[in-house]
Amino acid sequence: MKKMKKYEELEKTARGQTQGGFTLIETLVSWALVLLGILFISRVVIFSLDGLKKTRIRLEISQKVESYKNRLLSKPFHSPDLADGFDCLEEGLYKIDRYISSISPTLKKIKFVISYKILTRQLIFYKSKFIREVRNDQRF
Repeated sequence: MKKMKKYEELEKTARGQTQGGFTLIETLVSWALVLLGILFISRVVIFSLDGLKKTRIRLEISQKVESYKNRLLSKPFHSPDLADGFDCLEEGLYKIDRYISSISPTLKKIKFVISYKILTRQLIFYKSKFIREVRNDQRF
C-alpha cells in the first residue's frame, strides 16, 4: 500500500500537478507589471528634473533683473546708461531688452525684459531725479 502511494505521488509530481510554482504566464505578467512601474517612476523623475531646471533658470532670471535694476538705480539721473532708447544685450543664453523713456524732465520709465528660450520676466520701474526709487506708484 505504501509503495502504491509513493508511486502515485511520483506520478503526480512528474505531471506537474502537485508542484506549487508559478506558470510562465504568471511570470510574464508580473514582469510586465514591474516594468510598467519602473517606466512610471522614470517619467516622474524626468518630470521632476525638468521642473528643477526651470526653477533654477527662473531664479537666475530674477537675479539678473534685480542686478540690472540696482545697477541703474545707483547711476546718476543724467548718466549715459539712462539715456532714452532701446538697448539689447546678450549674456550667454540670456537676452536682455532694456527700454528707457523720459516721462518728464525729472522722471524716467525703465522696462526690462529678460528671456531665456521660452521663459521671460519683465520688470518696470521708475527713476526719479529727486526720489531714490518709485515702483508701482509707491515711494520708498
